[in-house]
Formats: sequence, structure tokens, C-alpha cells
Amino acid sequence: MRSISMPRGQRKGRAREGRRNRGAELVEFAFAVPVLLLIVVGIWDFGSAFALKQRLTNAARATARIVISTPSKDPTNPANCGVSTVPCSIVAAATAAQQYLKNAGLQYSWINPTSPSYVSGADQWTYFSGSGFTSSTAAPSNGPELIINDCAGIEANGNVVTPPTDGSIQATQVTILWPLQWFAQGFLPPSALPKSLTVNTTMANIGGGCADL
Repeated sequence: MRSISMPRGQRKGRAREGRRNRGAELVEFAFAVPVLLLIVVGIWDFGSAFALKQRLTNAARATARIVISTPSKDPTNPANCGVSTVPCSIVAAATAAQQYLKNAGLQYSWINPTSPSYVSGADQWTYFSGSGFTSSTAAPSNGPELIINDCAGIEANGNVVTPPTDGSIQATQVTILWPLQWFAQGFLPPSALPKSLTVNTTMANIGGGCADL
């Protein structure tokens, strides 16, 4: 069978066209790689944040359970809990939070159970890592924060108020604030992603309420 030869000019034209196609594919790939990388990093980031939220929520629940099962204003007793200025239930709750965070592989040494970093009145105890914090409501900038409030109230509509209102159920609210680090932050504007994660747990006091002074 005779082979059909292609004219030289046509062969050169097709070769140039093939090179142009390959060049266009490389350009398209160069534009697609950052988008694909952002998607992969975003999935990793949000998956990690979701897992962290679950661990922090469980830590807050473990902390609240200690407080609600004892009188909210249980007497301080150095012989029992080693400190005369913080109720033993708060010391035990902070210790439970510390142990849970340790078991979850998270930072925990910033909690000193017998020495809260900030005290609001006699109902709220706050532990935080130090720098960047000026009050119990400050968002964490350089470290996590634990707030234990054993004088909150749950109203009939489910809202949590501090201090309790008439007719509300006396409760304990535990809040954990945790700084977040995003791998995807390098691809996005500085304010595109939250800098911290906040979890709240509120449980009705079983052992007593704010009136147990």
C-alpha cells in the first residue's frame, strides 16, 4: 500500500499548532494550581477547626459538670483544696479542664487551677496564658482563655443571662476561647478568616445557686 505523505508546509503548521496547544495547557495549569491548592488547604483548615471545636466543647462540658454538682458558693477550705480564695469547686473544675486539654493533645499548662488570672466579683473566674489579655472578655491574641461563671441564668426562652433574672434557672456557664492559625491565611486578606474560636456550655446548677452565699 502506498503511504500518503503530507506536504512539508502542512507538517510544519501542525507542529506549530501542537506547540501552541501545549503552551496553552501549561498556562492553564499554572492558573489552576493555586486554586486547587487553596481548596485542599481550606478543607484541611476547616476540618481541623471543626475537630478542635469538638474537643473544646467536650472540655467545657467536663468543666461545667464539676461546678453544677457542688454548691455554687461552696466554702473555700485550704485543707481540702489548697487555696483560701477560690472555691474548691472552681479549683476542681479548672483541674478537670486542664486534664481534658492535656489528654486531647492541646495546650494546658496555662491553667493554674488555684490562681485565676482574672476575677470578676465572686461569680466569674478566668484563666488565660498572659500577654494580650486585659479583662475576662478579651479575645485571645497570644493564647487560650477559660472563663467559669457559676452565677448565670437560663430564661424560659433559652437565653443565658448574667446575673440571673427573676424566674430564670440558676446555672453555670463555661466559655473557652482559642486562637486559630490558618494555613490558608497566606492566600486570603488578613480579615477573611476568624482569629479565634469560642465555645460555650451552660448547665443548670444541681448543687446550689447564686443565693448560696
